[in-house]
Amino acid sequence: MDSTVEKSGMDFIADEIPWVVSTIIAVTTPLFSREKSIIMVSVLMIITSLFMRFFSKKGKKHQSKRVTHVARIFLLLNIVLAMVLFALVFSTISDSPSPQIPGWEKIVNAQPGEIVLFGEYRQSSDTDFKERIAWKVLAREDDKLLLLTQQCLDCQQYNMSGAPCTWESSSIRKWLREEFLSEAFTAAEQEKIIQTSVPVDYNPDYRGIYAGEGTVDQVFLLSIRELETYLFTPEQRKAFPTQYAQLQGAGHDHDIEGGPCWWWLRTQGMDNAHATDVRSGGAINYEGYRVSSVTFAVRPAMWINIGAS
Repeated sequence: MDSTVEKSGMDFIADEIPWVVSTIIAVTTPLFSREKSIIMVSVLMIITSLFMRFFSKKGKKHQSKRVTHVARIFLLLNIVLAMVLFALVFSTISDSPSPQIPGWEKIVNAQPGEIVLFGEYRQSSDTDFKERIAWKVLAREDDKLLLLTQQCLDCQQYNMSGAPCTWESSSIRKWLREEFLSEAFTAAEQEKIIQTSVPVDYNPDYRGIYAGEGTVDQVFLLSIRELETYLFTPEQRKAFPTQYAQLQGAGHDHDIEGGPCWWWLRTQGMDNAHATDVRSGGAINYEGYRVSSVTFAVRPAMWINIGAS
């Protein structure tokens, strides 16, 4: 008799746990949020634990096999609920959208033309204070977004040595991939920035100019082709410098308070001693300015991964 009871209890555990667990999850999750389901299952675990303890003590006291078997059933229910609780907690953690990145849910759902906040950089006249960086969404493709800063964040020479160069060998590229990347983004944010194949982009007015080799960068400057693809009109291309960028020497149109300013593109100008730029009115300067110029602002761009991984 005892062996039959013991065997039937073990068979019940083996046969019923899988579908009981899946059924409870399937029923509770649509009816309640995962958080409420976790609370509900936790309360049920406490209740079944109390019943298990009660019937276990009662069975031992009265030496009743029937009561002891009831205690085993409550033990089984407790095991099932523990498995459900684990599954709910694990699914909540795995589905949680990068809690280390503020505003990530809005970024994931952003569409072209919208503004999102990602990373931090000095922007005000208080150069010790960092603020969230505003980015304009230029494109959404599968699980990634192309972002361009809404404002120009800094002022840098295209090439500090003043020597002719390409995007590949420029000091501004080095600054973006090293100093700017480490200053503006946390480790969690950097993991979301995609290592992008940045193609060579030839100047349509100076096609014979050597433009170097393609690169792989997390942060880069837009090319003429990309600018014309995503920002169609001069008005869309206008950008204002932050106070910090102005303090660093970013030149801007003084007829309008605070700008707009002129900012670098990565495409070569009329030769390798010049790099193209966007003028304060939004027009593209195909001839470019000398790479040693000190009044051009920086407007970084990048692709970020918004997938689950």
